[in-house]
Amino acid sequence: MTLFVLPSGSGFGWGICGTELAKAFRAIAQALPIPPECEKTDYPFAFDEPLVQAIQGVNLLPIRTHVWSKVHNVGLAFIEDSILVKRHVPNSRRYFDHVAAGSSWCARILREAGVKETSAFVQGVDTNLFKPRPPAQNASECFVIYSGGKFEYRKAQDVVIRAVAVMMQRHADVRLTCHWHNPWPATMLSMSASSLIKYSGGSIGNLLNKENIPSHKVNGSVGSPLRHEKLAEWYNRCDVGLFPNRCEAGTNLVMMEFMACGKPVIALNAHGHQDVLAADDPLLLRHSKEFVYVDAARVPRGVWYEPNLEETIERLEWAYQNRDALAPLGARNCERMLQFTWERTARELLKICMPDRVGELAHSSSS
Repeated sequence: MTLFVLPSGSGFGWGICGTELAKAFRAIAQALPIPPECEKTDYPFAFDEPLVQAIQGVNLLPIRTHVWSKVHNVGLAFIEDSILVKRHVPNSRRYFDHVAAGSSWCARILREAGVKETSAFVQGVDTNLFKPRPPAQNASECFVIYSGGKFEYRKAQDVVIRAVAVMMQRHADVRLTCHWHNPWPATMLSMSASSLIKYSGGSIGNLLNKENIPSHKVNGSVGSPLRHEKLAEWYNRCDVGLFPNRCEAGTNLVMMEFMACGKPVIALNAHGHQDVLAADDPLLLRHSKEFVYVDAARVPRGVWYEPNLEETIERLEWAYQNRDALAPLGARNCERMLQFTWERTARELLKICMPDRVGELAHSSSS
């Protein structure tokens, strides 16, 4: 039996990942959460079973530093900061026998940073919820663009805003549906690094108005979380998803859920996206440029990818003018997502918990 320590919740990516993994672990009856008393105290606990534990962030520390396995410790990591993470590699060696990274790209940057025992895993999609649906009875005849993810510089909503504003100027029937809730104000302020929009905090709705995206042309939620059930409904009313994200250590769960609903996506063909996108998709954004992201404290954090704004607008225009081509692209996305189940993810992680498989997995991930 394997034990696990994972975050839970529905308003942020790690919470969804942790919640779904916990359900999958229980369903296949091969993993259990650590005993509740271990969560209620910082008293040290050592287990005789393998332990899977989420990693806090770039510091490469487990979320519960007071619990560990005498047998095998596996950390789950989503790290975008390919430069800054190099400072913290000793933590990974101290706490973990193996680090499972949220994408092939993330595994590569960890390996290059000095984390030798690492391999990639891919998140799953709840296809019972996120699946094609009949057209909504109250669906708009407008051309609806979807954008999802926490509002922050890394997610590139500034590119979305500029591109959508151009499309709205060209076509009166263009609409934006977005879900940009971000419970962490500090990361919202990272958008001040943008050269495309001017943001220094405050209402995103006001920002959209200033950037020529009037409120009556916007649906969804920019300031509060939506239940997963509601998100699936919103996806069904959209024509195309726009994901020019500058960096994703994982595979972008929001994008995967949108694709599972049988929808086409205009997405940056880089970082963690590449594990789930079809390389021959005509809507991919292919002309990004690498740059070093430096935070507000002037600390170089990682090598990210700058999308090309003109290419983004061109892809949106093509989608607008070729709406009959979107359904087949969306259907292919849906079929592609069927392979990415949470049960598959859980089983991949349980294999990593078998010490005799670690070398094999690390080798296959690096090849």
